[in-house]
Amino acid sequence: MCVCAYVCMCGQDLWDALSEASGKPVKDFMLKWTKSTGYPYIAVGKSEGSFHVTQSRFLSSGKQTEDVEATEPAWSISLNILSSNSETHTVHLYKKSENVVLPASFLSASWLKFNANEVGFFRVCYEDADMITQLQTAISSGQLQAVDKMGLLGDSFALSTSGIVPTGNALKFVSAFGNEKDYTVWRELLLSFSSLMSVWKEETDYTKLEAFIR
Repeated sequence: MCVCAYVCMCGQDLWDALSEASGKPVKDFMLKWTKSTGYPYIAVGKSEGSFHVTQSRFLSSGKQTEDVEATEPAWSISLNILSSNSETHTVHLYKKSENVVLPASFLSASWLKFNANEVGFFRVCYEDADMITQLQTAISSGQLQAVDKMGLLGDSFALSTSGIVPTGNALKFVSAFGNEKDYTVWRELLLSFSSLMSVWKEETDYTKLEAFIR
């Protein structure tokens, strides 16, 4: 790094130096993250013996048009997955759409939490109804740590308020928190409700949402 001493540098020089020091393509990994607006969300679907993962740009205002989405390069994503067996597995995503094959012990697990410990900077959208139900059970039975419960809440409400998924998806997760005692989780829940209600304020079903929250 002494070659950089007393010299004006730019971001490219940093990625080049980190790539050289680590022996990994840091520059290629960081290009999308530093040159593009926003961050991604990944949609997870279940297929026979594997999981189908697609990535798109997350916008709080809603989905992009398909023609804009088609021209977007993919993010490089390290995806950590936690199973009900307390195992973790990491896969690296480089394409917009990929099939992910997990170890056999993960396929037989009673639930899977994608983005374990919320270490990745992206949202997760579960497209499989069974996976959502299994995570609800994990929440209500106290099998998930607070950080993962907060992540599920944050993702489901953010995806809902942006119109990417139905509001009912977020409310399904809420129903699993009846016995929750962690302050940080309750704080996330109240903040999520506040955001959702601000979006629904002019809707005809607003009073029904209020009644549900009460």
